[in-house]
Amino acid sequence: MNRAPFLLRTLAFFLDLFVVGIVWFALFCAGVTGYLFGLQEPGFASLVREWDRFFATFLSFSFFAFFFYFTYLTAYGEKTVGKTLFGIRVVKTDGEPLGYLRSFLRCICYGVSWFPFLLGFLLALLLKGRSMHDILAGTIVIREE
Repeated sequence: MNRAPFLLRTLAFFLDLFVVGIVWFALFCAGVTGYLFGLQEPGFASLVREWDRFFATFLSFSFFAFFFYFTYLTAYGEKTVGKTLFGIRVVKTDGEPLGYLRSFLRCICYGVSWFPFLLGFLLALLLKGRSMHDILAGTIVIREE
């Protein structure tokens, strides 16, 4: 198996974040519009008064969108939109598909790689292309053949 270079992985990840961001923004705008129309007193002042409930809903949806995107697309398809464009995919260390549980675990472990200071991602420079979330989930990112 030919491991994917750090630069390709990084570019694919940021492209994926961009894709998730575009979809999230469109749905967020639709949600705000729907929420404003559903208020007893439509308007920005009502939204400000109920900001805590709106923010909790927004935050929950954001986590759901991130987890769904990265879990679903890497489970059996083995690649997200970014990985597809850069010709890389995620597999278990033995080369088999991840499945939903391992894919979800890998997605959760992004948090470990993110803090502190992206060190878990930077480990890929030292550990032959494996970031902290790959090590914890037992996965590897490879180039397509």
